[in-house]
Amino acid sequence: MGKKMYIVFFILFLMVICFSNVFAAEVTLAWDSSPSIPDGYRIHYGTSPGSYTQTIDVGNVTEYIVSGLQTDVSYYFVVSAYNEFGESGYSNEAQWPTPMVSKPVGLRLIK
Repeated sequence: MGKKMYIVFFILFLMVICFSNVFAAEVTLAWDSSPSIPDGYRIHYGTSPGSYTQTIDVGNVTEYIVSGLQTDVSYYFVVSAYNEFGESGYSNEAQWPTPMVSKPVGLRLIK
């Protein structure tokens, strides 16, 4: 391969890295361990509050990075614990990205 071909591959590689960051994001979730010492945990998430269309079995860890998320979409996450007897209820719900504080309404300058 010639020098020009290496340059073309390098530019394509950079484009893939740059564009993948635009369309994919990740969030790190962490939670307190269950007092009953579970076999593992499952992360449930979706794009509407209370509606979880995706599930990831993360094993027996209390922190996990969820990747491949779209940057312009809000996601809602809950965690459940499981063992040989079944699965717990859901944890409290977390939203990502975290909603921004809205601006004050009706603020104006008075001279």
